[in-house]
Amino acid sequence: MRVSSSTNKQQDYWLRKTEDGKHYIRIRMNHREIEREDMEGETTTMWQCDEVEVMMPQRADIEQYVKNHHKALFYFAEPELLVEKLSELLEA
Repeated sequence: MRVSSSTNKQQDYWLRKTEDGKHYIRIRMNHREIEREDMEGETTTMWQCDEVEVMMPQRADIEQYVKNHHKALFYFAEPELLVEKLSELLEA
């Protein structure tokens, strides 16, 4: 997982490319506004989110599939995220 920053709030997913029968998709969660100060002391509002990239077989309904399975795709993208989420659920 990586933290992504932008001056605009990013979409929950981005179908980055389709190549050789595979979709490459960036899945984003945990959007938050932050304040950044530049070298001249000016404050800028930025957006940050947690981002993972998944690769899946090409399918015609990919956008609907990602919308329907957004959280699962995010947590299954990296094993440590899945373990962390499962631990949270078990403690609840």
